[in-house]
Amino acid sequence: MHQTHRADLAALASLAPRRLNTFIHTGWIASVEAASPVNAKGEPIPWFTYPAIDFLESKIRADWTVWEWGCGNSTLWWAAKAARVFSIEHNAEWHQKISADLAANAAIALIEDPNIYASLRAIETAERFDVIVIDGEQRNLCARSAVGLTKPTSLIVFDNSDRKEYRDGLAFLGAGGWKRIDFFGLVPSYAYRTCTSVFYRDESLLNGGRLPCDLESSLGQTLSQVLGE
Repeated sequence: MHQTHRADLAALASLAPRRLNTFIHTGWIASVEAASPVNAKGEPIPWFTYPAIDFLESKIRADWTVWEWGCGNSTLWWAAKAARVFSIEHNAEWHQKISADLAANAAIALIEDPNIYASLRAIETAERFDVIVIDGEQRNLCARSAVGLTKPTSLIVFDNSDRKEYRDGLAFLGAGGWKRIDFFGLVPSYAYRTCTSVFYRDESLLNGGRLPCDLESSLGQTLSQVLGE
């Protein structure tokens, strides 16, 4: 890493006591140094906004199955928390890199043909998934295919939803009765603000669960949790 960048990171790390510094305990500094989305322990996390990661982590169940367009550290993260993950990837080099670290409950299909990447024609499945992640190529087309993979209780995670080029896919899901929560915020490795949106139909997603003061996160503790308030 360039020496100037190291100095900048050191300055960020000095802004607050280490145990209270969000750049440290979320793993943001670690992800900059690794040039990859990781938490403070170096464990893989998705390239979603931090608020979206916290929200999803509070909802994930160990028996969930996940379908994902666009593999990466998110594939490894889902595999560590859910029963099974199946990803679609268009880039052969990236497919090989992520496949090297896969757990037994994850699989990645390489589909380089843009004519079938989002159509599901290459992968015939009658299975319905608990989570569908749209974070790869042809996201507007993927949004249309995603609904055919869902259960009534499923979530659809649409990353980088603040981009105008994805307006069509977002509008399609909304017109189909899917409700949307937008999570704007910082992302691992970069100092810009973007948005990850979560679509759902089952209102029970928003009900119950542990209170914020009781939640544990791979992104570290909140200020109040650290201070024991």
